[in-house]
Amino acid sequence: MALPDLTGLNIQDTYQRVLQTDGGDLRDGTGSLVTFTNITASGNISASGTLIGSNLSGTNTGDQSLVHLAVTSSNVTFGAITGSGLNINGTTTFNEGSIRNVGIIQADVFAGDVTSDNNIAIDANTIAHKIDDIDKLAIRQSGISLYTSVTASNNISSSGTITAASFVGEVYGGSF
Repeated sequence: MALPDLTGLNIQDTYQRVLQTDGGDLRDGTGSLVTFTNITASGNISASGTLIGSNLSGTNTGDQSLVHLAVTSSNVTFGAITGSGLNINGTTTFNEGSIRNVGIIQADVFAGDVTSDNNIAIDANTIAHKIDDIDKLAIRQSGISLYTSVTASNNISSSGTITAASFVGEVYGGSF
């Protein structure tokens, strides 16, 4: 929109079209606050204060810091999140997705299904497997403990001593 030509006009007929500022607000010639609806910029927009918006969109070209980003909506979508030392606190759901890793994934417990009591727990001394919250297997430096029946469809062999509280079956060879 071109600026109006006010040449030869009386101020009483044109003051509504004059803009003035008191250092903060922009007002028209009647003193009414001027509001903007759609602002378009073909270059950079900068501010010495905070930019506030109810719906900000665009592309982060990589030179903006998002370190102080506060996400307050329950429906925020990111295409890909990458980071060095990325720390996610709280419960995170991967909807049928995968976690892919080229380094180490650290966790205290891996659960097969969040609605069950089946998990693999890892601590400094033990890797423990539980089904329905009942111990089934523990792997320690001192050995492997099984807390359930063992079924073998083939031979079981040992290069050491087999110790049992009782033995049922036939023995072929060996000493007792």
